[in-house]
Amino acid sequence: MAESTEQNPSKLKRLKKTNFTVAEEDLIQQLVEKHSSVINGKLTNTVTNQLKKKVWDDIAIKVNSLGVAIRTATEVRNKWRNTTRVAKAVYTTHRSELFKTGGGPAPKQPSSAVESYPSYEGHHQLQGDSDQPSINATLPEEDASQDLYESAASLIRDSHPLQSTKTVRTPLKKVTVQDIHDMQYRALQGKLEIQEKQKVHMDLKRNNWNQQTDFRCRSRQNLNQLL
Repeated sequence: MAESTEQNPSKLKRLKKTNFTVAEEDLIQQLVEKHSSVINGKLTNTVTNQLKKKVWDDIAIKVNSLGVAIRTATEVRNKWRNTTRVAKAVYTTHRSELFKTGGGPAPKQPSSAVESYPSYEGHHQLQGDSDQPSINATLPEEDASQDLYESAASLIRDSHPLQSTKTVRTPLKKVTVQDIHDMQYRALQGKLEIQEKQKVHMDLKRNNWNQQTDFRCRSRQNLNQLL
């Protein structure tokens, strides 16, 4: 006989929360920017995990004050991370379209929802940024903003493959007679240094051997005198 849902609460269907509204997203954005030094800062003696957790708890309380739904600090943090990743992915796709060569339709402009996030604006200003996250690299979240995902998916779906580029080989520098003379000079100089070191070593050994021989001779002379 099957267990009842009362005996096994884990079988109860999980209730889906209301999606984040624009007002909630805007408030999260404002609060994250306000506490950016703590949220994005590296762990130090002053910036600790406890402090980061407290900041997210405070943000969740203020988001809940809007009265849309009860959001936990983890849900608010995941919402921010997911939206930031999507904004970066949209920007990366849009930027690759701008640098394509040849014909084809003009790239679609990112939605206003994506452009409103600092992560997108920061990448848009820093053209040399190499951070290219995947569109699927998001945290588990059932209520992700639909317009952001649709914008990213649309840009990726409509993009054309980049034209293949041939590997450009750097031509080798032509070796001149002077280059050969320089190499021969360096090789000869190295050999001379080695020979000089060997000569010094042999002189030391010879001096040591002479000293030992002289000591033996004196020892024998002293012994003969005693006898």
